[in-house]
Amino acid sequence: MNERELCERLRAAEWPAPSADLAARVAAIRVRSERVSWSDRIWYSRAWRIGIAAAILGTVALDVWDGRAASRVAPTVVAAEVETTQELIRSAGVPDDAAALIARRQMRPSRVTSDRNAWLSGEDQ
Repeated sequence: MNERELCERLRAAEWPAPSADLAARVAAIRVRSERVSWSDRIWYSRAWRIGIAAAILGTVALDVWDGRAASRVAPTVVAAEVETTQELIRSAGVPDDAAALIARRQMRPSRVTSDRNAWLSGEDQ
């Protein structure tokens, strides 16, 4: 008899019903449930997770839509960052003109921080 035949015989076998004494003992066992904390209820709740995801997406959408929401940085800070980027690119072996071009792209406003009307009309591209 191989394992497959043994499994088939076990599946086909009639199992006796538990005795009344055993059934009564099992029914008499008192199950103590653990208290579920509020954080478990929140994080394992599908509605809560979907709600949080929707709130985050809404916040991001509002931030993208409103051009004033982008933080403004002083021009001297931006110039220092561009120069640092340019030096880093040059140290990687990129020619000076290409390094300057790549570093200047850092100063261009992105689609996210640009004015909404300019973004809609395509002027900022």
